[in-house]
Amino acid sequence: MNDDVLWLHLRSAVTIFRKVLLGLTGQDLTDVMPGRVLPVSASPPTEVGLVVGKEVEQIAELLRPGKRRSAEARARLLPLMSLDRAARGKTEPPTEGEIARMLRAVKEGADWTSVFPGVVGLQLVGSPRPSEQVQEISLKIDPKRGELPVRLAHEGEDAAAYREVDTFDRYSLKLSKLGEKLGLTQHQGLAVAHALDLKSDKKYFNAKLTTRGNVAWQGLSNHALEYAKKALANGLDVDEAVAKYNRRNRTPRGSKK
Repeated sequence: MNDDVLWLHLRSAVTIFRKVLLGLTGQDLTDVMPGRVLPVSASPPTEVGLVVGKEVEQIAELLRPGKRRSAEARARLLPLMSLDRAARGKTEPPTEGEIARMLRAVKEGADWTSVFPGVVGLQLVGSPRPSEQVQEISLKIDPKRGELPVRLAHEGEDAAAYREVDTFDRYSLKLSKLGEKLGLTQHQGLAVAHALDLKSDKKYFNAKLTTRGNVAWQGLSNHALEYAKKALANGLDVDEAVAKYNRRNRTPRGSKK
């Protein structure tokens, strides 16, 4: 990645550490370190949009016919995708399909604000103590858009930033992998999903069917994973969940429980 993109990631890391330290101890990072050492760079970028826009142009140049530098273009795209996904609250790494779609969009000349909608609202804001020369990266709505509440846009609705995505990009965690993500066995993961009734809520679960009506994919969202982690932390009895799940599977379909 180029220096400016690297700065965005490093500056984000410092900002996150500062907020965590303040939240846990009430102590500001600038109370224990000189503010002059925290900016990471002597000449940081002044606007996130300029950094991303310039980098997208350079990636598009690498993808021009005859260049044959797709591997380099892919490598430079990944940090931008990481930044965008973090801004949109996505914690799972991008799939190869997502990476391919992004590369195609950049190659076709799509505007960077539509390719990376999460970065649109990402701005550099100053330190609460101006004398400390501390740059931070913070999420906030672009003031040019007005003071609008943030929520998912409905299909066809006017929005500051809206991007059509594959439904299953939102349900990237395979149901059978839930146990692994929770530090459990596959069977225990399925039992937890059943105990929490994840399949009944579109926020957590979606399935893809074949033309014959058979299940081709069962996916969970990041919301489902966080919900399951929280349930375990709050004392969900996995053994009891497994017992109920086993009883449910032994019950013939159509019979009364």
